Amino acid sequence: MIKIAVDCRMLGMSGVGVFLKNFLDSALSRYSDIHFLLIGTSRLESYSHLENVDIQKVDVNPFSLKEFFSFPVKEINGCDVYFNPNYNIPSGIKIPICCTIHDLLFWDVKEISSLIGRWIRILAVKRSYHLAKLVFTVSEFSLSRIHKHLGCKEAIVTYNALRPAIVPVDIPVPDKKYIVFVGNVKPHKGLKELLDAYTGFGLGNIYDLVIVGDYRNFKTAFPEILEYGKVEGISFTGKVSDEELSGLLKNASMLVQPSVYEGFGIPPMEALFLGVPVVLSDIPVFKEIYSGFPVTFFECGNPKSLAEAMERVEPYTETVKTRVRNRILSLYTPQRVSDIIIQAIIKTYNESSANR
Repeated sequence: MIKIAVDCRMLGMSGVGVFLKNFLDSALSRYSDIHFLLIGTSRLESYSHLENVDIQKVDVNPFSLKEFFSFPVKEINGCDVYFNPNYNIPSGIKIPICCTIHDLLFWDVKEISSLIGRWIRILAVKRSYHLAKLVFTVSEFSLSRIHKHLGCKEAIVTYNALRPAIVPVDIPVPDKKYIVFVGNVKPHKGLKELLDAYTGFGLGNIYDLVIVGDYRNFKTAFPEILEYGKVEGISFTGKVSDEELSGLLKNASMLVQPSVYEGFGIPPMEALFLGVPVVLSDIPVFKEIYSGFPVTFFECGNPKSLAEAMERVEPYTETVKTRVRNRILSLYTPQRVSDIIIQAIIKTYNESSANR
């Protein structure tokens, strides 16, 4: 029986944490013939009842000096393969390493981090790319950036998956129609363009604007954006639960995702699954993932183009909603993603064993 060590320290976080949870929820129960060592915090207790799971509690933050110099790897090295859903690889791991590089945002968009922070991430991703026997990523766009910056090592595109927690729920419906934006307040999310489009082209007469996502404690956040919270019709919810997010999406007139850079972009997928029209910037990754869906694109970084796109949006018919939901369920499920990862890991293990 193959034993896979899975680094779960980012469980509960956005982005990588969602990717990890989808993988765990699908793979642990469906691959009962594989033994898993889960490395992380008390969040892992929900998996402790599974017979094919062992848990190693580790209180070491990702991307910390302790991770690099004194990570407890004895039990990890007793496994056959180490899988990390990100690119922070602890030192001392002697078994084959598999990692995931979701995007190279910090490399491509300098404003997202300080110079020191940027170079720490660049060195970390270079190291993981060098150490890894197998690299996963979440879009062809991210794969192209990996090849540009890191080299042409083969990498496997898994795409991302819809969260099972995103299901229609009932919440009180506001009297006025509203637009929803989902994402942390960071420069690459394009929120400034959305706010300019909303306040500059009369959309506030038709819609409220609900901004969902964390807006505190980010060094790269725009403090001036929070001033828009004083404008009538604009509200910041902060981080919400999956259930609250489902309700906010379900009752929205549209979701607008004006990002200038993404590795994949999950919120539009969630909105589409719930039957909500979507407006997207015309960046390459959105064209890759969403061109087969009934979304409205606008010119990235252009508030006027965004305002015109929002004005063109019409509700989907029930026929369109059903077709979209079925397409998502055929392409972007946790089961499909976990199958790609597990089968690739097994292949890597078998090849490594044959070469010993």
